[in-house]
Amino acid sequence: MDRRHEGGAERYLGVKLVNVFPYNTQIALPGLFSTYILYGDRIGVPLALIDGNVTTSRRTVAASALAADYLARKEFRLASDLRA
Repeated sequence: MDRRHEGGAERYLGVKLVNVFPYNTQIALPGLFSTYILYGDRIGVPLALIDGNVTTSRRTVAASALAADYLARKEFRLASDLRA
């Protein structure tokens, strides 16, 4: 998956790499590893190496909050937080 973003005069290219190893759980390791690499778009210099699991979890929370706000009935004002 790649993304291009133009921020002012600077342009960026981001790539997310995901590896799934389902049997890792048997040796107490996560079954999914992901990495996000941000490059400068003009000459391809790597600018950042980011833990993709963190960005994915934050995006999931943000998308869920946005969906709840968009889909919730406007007359309700109380939200609850249910955790396992």
